[in-house]
Amino acid sequence: MSPQKRPSPKAAIELTQRSLADLCEIERYSVKRWGRKTADKYLDEISAGLDQLSENPEILRLEADSGLGLFFYRVKKHYLVCDFRDNIVIVLTDFHLE
Repeated sequence: MSPQKRPSPKAAIELTQRSLADLCEIERYSVKRWGRKTADKYLDEISAGLDQLSENPEILRLEADSGLGLFFYRVKKHYLVCDFRDNIVIVLTDFHLE
């Protein structure tokens, strides 16, 4: 019988002031451009992405080419830029893909 794989511990999520400001800007822009319902749906998708990172921090992608040692996670047309240490995902900022 093969040994059971132990589930990895859940990671804590921390949002920096910058990432919180980014989320507020996403909300403001989305409400103005598409309305409250669409903005809420988009923010819910980002929240679900944060939940996924908490459950499975190994889905973060390290971008070796950046030389910064930062991790990235894509949610729709946004990338969450993160640091990961001591089982904490620190969301530094968010940027939009065109």
